Amino acid sequence: MDVTPIEISENTPLKLLNTFKTGGNACYFVDVSTIKQLIQAVSFAQKRSLPIFILGEGSNILISDEGFDGLVIRMKISGITFQNETEEKIEVRVGAGEHWDFFVEHMVSKGLYGIENLSGIPGSVGAAPVQNIGAYGVEAKDSILFVDVFDIEDTKIKKISSPDCNFSYRDSIFKTEKGKKYIIVSVTFLLKKHKNLSTDYRDLALYLKERDITHPSLQDIRNAILEIRKQKLPSLADYGTAGSFFKNIIIQDREFKLLKERFPKIPSFLAEVGKVKIPTAWVFDNICNLKGLREGNVGVYERQALVLVTFGNATSLEVKNLSDFIIEEVKKKTGLLLEREVQLVGMFD
Repeated sequence: MDVTPIEISENTPLKLLNTFKTGGNACYFVDVSTIKQLIQAVSFAQKRSLPIFILGEGSNILISDEGFDGLVIRMKISGITFQNETEEKIEVRVGAGEHWDFFVEHMVSKGLYGIENLSGIPGSVGAAPVQNIGAYGVEAKDSILFVDVFDIEDTKIKKISSPDCNFSYRDSIFKTEKGKKYIIVSVTFLLKKHKNLSTDYRDLALYLKERDITHPSLQDIRNAILEIRKQKLPSLADYGTAGSFFKNIIIQDREFKLLKERFPKIPSFLAEVGKVKIPTAWVFDNICNLKGLREGNVGVYERQALVLVTFGNATSLEVKNLSDFIIEEVKKKTGLLLEREVQLVGMFD
């Protein structure tokens, strides 16, 4: 039984704990590697009426320059276990603190199918269901079986099935008011043991065709995804960034018909019954001319307009202000309403 006490620090800098490389300090900060440590940390916060923020690898957040006036809990619960194996499938339970791409790489090496298209996405496993991460035609929800959470209200571990997670495009129950009481401690995936590849996504299909890879292996797909991402997205060694800052736009069919009359070349994809998805990057590039825009220490990445980047001594407020400008510019020129994919943490003006 783990009885290791937690070590809570005060006024801890968060700037180097997120991929934007901006932001202030946490009033209190703690690493937790076990559920018992998590319970101790939550108890510490509740006794002092402190708000709690769960930090993974900081890859999809923008922390305010004033920091976070509460307890930041960095999730470090690790471990990968296999269970309920059949000839066709296997369940894989993964600690929320595991590095996402390490998990993907490990599953590919074992010949397990389902998450290879999500290769290269930065962040922790615990963040995957929150955001319902997705790329190249695949989403996390396609493989998630259930999520184990700690309910901070009744201090119990609970199992939430995939349907009850209310997954949708870059969304889940964990982003709602109801879901804020849940802290994810592990995620269980159902992966396939036989070939079941998704290669229809345009960039991936083109990559394979150009290299005459007609019968790709699981490793071929992972290699392709990693190379495509490398060509399109900025390196964290060179920039501060959280990847795609905005979601793709989803609107009603009738709204899109009117939009199509104004912008005949605007592309779309079926989102769900009665709705279409518009590639936001196309709107940025072809209507708003935003790619490569720079304002002070922040800008729009020159190779992918959905990505905001920081240069040098950028502040979180600069990033927020640029995103606000982009939201207004798109609304002014198209009437479309953008939604941020990145989570804002702390107080912003």
